[in-house]
Amino acid sequence: AVYPRALSGNDRPHVLSINYIYQLPFLRDAKTLTGKLLGNWQLSGVTFFRSGAPLSVVDATDIAGVGTGSASQPWNLVGPTAVSGETGVRRSWFDPGAFSLPMAGTFGNAGLNILRGPAFQNWDIALFKNFRYSERISVQLRGEAFNFLNHPLLSNPNTNPRSGDFSRVVTKFGERNLQIGLKLLF
Repeated sequence: AVYPRALSGNDRPHVLSINYIYQLPFLRDAKTLTGKLLGNWQLSGVTFFRSGAPLSVVDATDIAGVGTGSASQPWNLVGPTAVSGETGVRRSWFDPGAFSLPMAGTFGNAGLNILRGPAFQNWDIALFKNFRYSERISVQLRGEAFNFLNHPLLSNPNTNPRSGDFSRVVTKFGERNLQIGLKLLF
């Protein structure tokens, strides 16, 4: 099959990665026991935003009649792919009615990677404090939250036009995870 120009499967037009560390200002210079316990904490984090992956509606069946092993073949694009209403888990990400089976012996007219999957965003943070034990030994207490906003991360929709879940996002991942750590530095 000869395809017209298409986006790379790795294309992400928008990618933003933010890394930060911030010394919390309260009780920073306090010499009291309260100041030593509650002061000098640091907040750090990593935040990612990324566009969704390019997607194609193709069929592994040899519709064009060029023989097995000829790669997946596109279906016909017959209308707009946008959906009205909400998108999300168990909902259509694109309009499945926008695609139709090509006639036998022909290739479909839909280009490769004409759709885009769900965007990705993730927020990881850590709160930590170093306690000096001696001149050469300190202990770090830290609490970490991965995906601390508990924002659902949607998987790509099903792009197999012969599937009952065609156009639907069927899974999500990335629930919030918390951990506490104690690190000995020497």
